[in-house]
Amino acid sequence: MTRERERLERLERERQERERERLEQLERELLGVKDQETALACGEYYRDVIFVSMQEVRALADGLEAVVAEEYWPYPAYARLLFGV
Repeated sequence: MTRERERLERLERERQERERERLEQLERELLGVKDQETALACGEYYRDVIFVSMQEVRALADGLEAVVAEEYWPYPAYARLLFGV
């Protein structure tokens, strides 16, 4: 195995680990919704906490989509969604 391939595999493992950590954090934050006492507080929590976490997870997933072959990607590719309709 070449050094470049080893470096790329290490980077990919690190990216996957970051995504796993962000997903776990999002799951914990979703549990916090039940602690909100009003509909307004719940909406603000979603806006300020959940939406931000979802954007971070999305950014990591978009990066993975660029390096994972389409036949192994478990979701529709962005281009297929955009142009395949």
